[in-house]
Amino acid sequence: MPISVILLGSKPGSVVALSKMLELGWDVKYVVVPLNYKNDWINGPTLEEFALSKGLAVLHGQNQLQSDCKVDFVISYMYRNLVKTHTINLATKAALNFHAGPLPEFGG
Repeated sequence: MPISVILLGSKPGSVVALSKMLELGWDVKYVVVPLNYKNDWINGPTLEEFALSKGLAVLHGQNQLQSDCKVDFVISYMYRNLVKTHTINLATKAALNFHAGPLPEFGG
């Protein structure tokens, strides 16, 4: 059974992460992107554009996630917003956050 995941992201690294998940055969239930977020400086597709090109469901914000959408992992990869408790609770194995920032000033 493939690994199931909800991916939250916004920056170019999240496109690479999604591409790798798909390459590995993961079941990406939803891709969550911030509402009205523009990446005018990106030379490639945005996360939303890439996800849609792969036929994935894209949500604008976490409020659209239903409490019965349980997945193995919730992965926040360079997502621009705070991941809400109800989103974290959708993970049955782990919720992971990958976001580069200077430490210790912005740890957590």
